[in-house]
Amino acid sequence: MKAFPKWFRLLGWIIYPAHLIFVGRLLYEKTYLTWRYGPQNIGFTIVHTYPDDFLAGVIAFYFFKLWLLIALGLILWSRVRIAKLDWIQFGIIGLTVAIDYIPTEVWQSTLKMLIGLGK
Repeated sequence: MKAFPKWFRLLGWIIYPAHLIFVGRLLYEKTYLTWRYGPQNIGFTIVHTYPDDFLAGVIAFYFFKLWLLIALGLILWSRVRIAKLDWIQFGIIGLTVAIDYIPTEVWQSTLKMLIGLGK
């Protein structure tokens, strides 16, 4: 089994927390804040309250799009089997990036279905 280069795997895990916090905050605004207080300008609060965190999150978000493309290239063009840990990392990062592409309406309707109507 062949693994991703050590620096590549490590870089992915080091930057992942910033990406996870960014996506989590946007998801919080798309779901709970909208359910509780009505329509929101998604991202407005984080941009104006924590601009450094927002910038780090945006950089991490685009970094992981690039990271996924490189990882996909390594997976597709590798002539040996990829290590299980690398598949797990690829899946976790891929799912976290994909969460942001789920439309806001889907999140809101799911939240209403689970906990009831808000404002």
